[in-house]
Amino acid sequence: MVSIEGKTVFITGGDGGIGLCLLKECLERGARRVYASGRNTARLKEIEAEFSGRVVAVTLDVTDHAAARACALACADTDIVVNNAGVEAAVTFLSEHGPEKAAFEMRVNYFGVHNVTHAFKDVLAARPEAAIVNILSIASFTIIPKLATYCASKAAAHILTLATRAELAKTGISVIGVYPGYVDTPMVKNLDVVKVTPESIAVEICEGIEQGAHYIFPDPVSKKLARSRHYETRFFDESL
Repeated sequence: MVSIEGKTVFITGGDGGIGLCLLKECLERGARRVYASGRNTARLKEIEAEFSGRVVAVTLDVTDHAAARACALACADTDIVVNNAGVEAAVTFLSEHGPEKAAFEMRVNYFGVHNVTHAFKDVLAARPEAAIVNILSIASFTIIPKLATYCASKAAAHILTLATRAELAKTGISVIGVYPGYVDTPMVKNLDVVKVTPESIAVEICEGIEQGAHYIFPDPVSKKLARSRHYETRFFDESL
């Protein structure tokens, strides 16, 4: 259980979509500072100016581990890291550009989370209350045929979330997985499906952080999936 009030939050992909809505919701809940990171430096600077003094723009490509480490050193007052940056290529494995698109999604959606988590773990361990929040997807444990390679990258990030939760258990860092369905952001603008607002997702995420949840299912589709308990992944029993 981590209160957002008075905390410093570092958000990847903070220049739009869920990331920007989370930034605003954290400020509403009394966050002391939000580091908004991403690759669109111009847009991040606009956001920084809009929230004068409470938001700091940080240029970061999450696929660059050295850059993530530099961010952790520069943002050493961070209490909560939100791994929100993500991409979706909307291809199948055997499509013409499947291998290249899959590699790109894996670099951002899996290795990006790994890089940032690894970079910030010691910073967070030094804080009285700390959390890592990974924005994943129902695609982490559901195959959506037209998004097959995306599903693979999110499944990998789901396993990373469970593993780092166990590895960091003794440090007191909470590791939280967020599993939304379709959210009305540019990433899914071409999909003809029922979508929820990113603002509503941000509220649910912040509620879950403050309530000490390990799993956050922030919309009707994901809550239905949660009731089926298909999301549960178990550690290997070495006694077998």
